[in-house]
Amino acid sequence: MKLSFSPRYFRARGLRTGISRAGSAPVCTGYGRRRIKLIQENIKNIKINPKLTLIFNSPEQYKSIADFIGTEEIAKRIYKIFPARFPYVIFGSEKEKITGLSGASALIDNIGHIDTAKQAGLELSGNYGLNVMNSHTLAEYKNMGFADMILSTELKFAQIRDINKSINCGIVAYGKTHVMVSENRLKSGYLTDRTGAKFFVCDDFGNRSVIYNSVPVYLADKKELYKNLGLFFIALSFTDESPEQIKQVIADYALNKDNIKPPEKFTRGYK
Repeated sequence: MKLSFSPRYFRARGLRTGISRAGSAPVCTGYGRRRIKLIQENIKNIKINPKLTLIFNSPEQYKSIADFIGTEEIAKRIYKIFPARFPYVIFGSEKEKITGLSGASALIDNIGHIDTAKQAGLELSGNYGLNVMNSHTLAEYKNMGFADMILSTELKFAQIRDINKSINCGIVAYGKTHVMVSENRLKSGYLTDRTGAKFFVCDDFGNRSVIYNSVPVYLADKKELYKNLGLFFIALSFTDESPEQIKQVIADYALNKDNIKPPEKFTRGYK
């Protein structure tokens, strides 16, 4: 959602406007600046309940809970569903091997995959791997034809709030973010580090492997953290969860529930 003010808006409220040195943008002086600052602060306090974007690790995982997602109470909260992830890595020689892309949109993590998705006739949706951290970058992706964008996981909540959202924007509100793509295929399952943390490993396109973080981002019990950021949607990204766990997570975010219990281990992210 984009919020902006025209010169007419200022004049209607008795605010003085002028012309900037660039000769185009309206500016305010004196008392007007204080009024505008107050208006902007009030806007930041507006609470918006974002819709949900669901990202699944495989079509089989999606099918296992498709009936649950189709229920009226859940369906009205859904923005988009990605039954499977677009590959993280695609070499030029592999583009012709990509078949069976499901859904109408491709969730892009790599700028080099934009043409591939367009040639497949898919709508462009940006994932956090594109690392969008400011308004200028977001505007460039809009010019490239992106319909929406999951902003960088490296941002802080205040930075997310202040981005000019020229297209629909969201954040990862649940899920294990990927930390590495291995060119050599690893055994599916878990890697354990010296602290005992377990990192989920799954197969990816081209006999590669993707390694995910050991703990998920979790914000369902702290919805106030993202409701005043101007987001159109939040993303729930699933990797190794069981169908029952997926249903529980979706319900935690979609329904107005009290006393939500977070998982034993998680991270808030976006600090």
